[in-house]
Amino acid sequence: MAEPASPISELSVLVELSRQIITEPASDPIYQSILEKAVALTDAEGGTIYFYDEPSGSLVFKFVISTNPDVAERLKNLRLKKGVGIVGRVAETLQSDLVADARTDPQFARGIDRMSGFETRSILTVPLHFFEGETQSPTLVGVLQLVNKRSGLFSQEDVHKMEAFGGFAAAHLTRENLLQRIRRQYLGTIASLAEAVDAKDPYTHGHTQRVSGYAVALGRQYGLLEGQLFDLHIASLLHDIGKIAIPDAILRKEAALTDEERKRIETHPREGVRILKPVSLSPEIYGGILYHHEKWDGTGYPEQLSSEQIPLFATFIAFADVFDALTTNRPYRKALGFDQAREIIMRDAGKQFDPDMARVFSTLRLEEAHTE
Repeated sequence: MAEPASPISELSVLVELSRQIITEPASDPIYQSILEKAVALTDAEGGTIYFYDEPSGSLVFKFVISTNPDVAERLKNLRLKKGVGIVGRVAETLQSDLVADARTDPQFARGIDRMSGFETRSILTVPLHFFEGETQSPTLVGVLQLVNKRSGLFSQEDVHKMEAFGGFAAAHLTRENLLQRIRRQYLGTIASLAEAVDAKDPYTHGHTQRVSGYAVALGRQYGLLEGQLFDLHIASLLHDIGKIAIPDAILRKEAALTDEERKRIETHPREGVRILKPVSLSPEIYGGILYHHEKWDGTGYPEQLSSEQIPLFATFIAFADVFDALTTNRPYRKALGFDQAREIIMRDAGKQFDPDMARVFSTLRLEEAHTE
């Protein structure tokens, strides 16, 4: 039985697909790659992709992964009408469909099993479609179908994963929308990871989203380009991902930490980079995660960097991280007001913070980025 995919491995797959979609000129290898990864991430025995042929109103078999090597040849001329069979039903409704027992579904196309020599037990089917125009009307591209989860039954989590993959597949046919769709899928996955960190500590609910908002606002004021702001957004969302490796008993402790516990907490930047090592992120993102607890005077961690040695992204995140800590309730004190927090940051300019950037930070109106 295959091990369930971790959030990090899913993120790695999405990043890999993003890069492949951008650089690969031919559609077929992309769809084959999407199908292979969909099968792997859902632990399915096999799967198929059908393209929608609008002039005929038919769904045309295109790709298959199966334990039977002859399936592709047997299905190569298969066409299904909208509304006919489970694939046709999904194409007509544009709604994902989860069938725990294919034998009980009246629209299950038993003839395809006879044709392919495959025994279908459970089925997960998702539409491949995109939204276009001012009305955001859905346009059908095709249908992705997975069969027979090896480790039990397909779940709603599998549905959500495959709907994301369906977005990638459909977006490949509309290059003008491609980058925006990829970014939404990419950021959605990263935001989920950030929420997993926040959930470990009730006092940091929403922390990563607020830190990201503050850091990007500072980066924009500082003059970063849009591509740099996107990477800063990613780095700030992931800055505390290493806390996944820290025991809850330490993160949730309301009393003062022991020296040993504090040292354990201070491993989280390195843990974050270690966790994300399989994911192809930019050096600036890794630097922001690793060094966001460094201080201008060299008394921070993990490497006691000082002044201009500290990477720019780490500096942005450091301001945002401290500001959010000051302006939210913590076990040891009540939240401070925004003006009071700005005064503290300015007081620590030249010690904890870059003095020039502290002046820029003090001018920002950050109330809109602060959410409970």
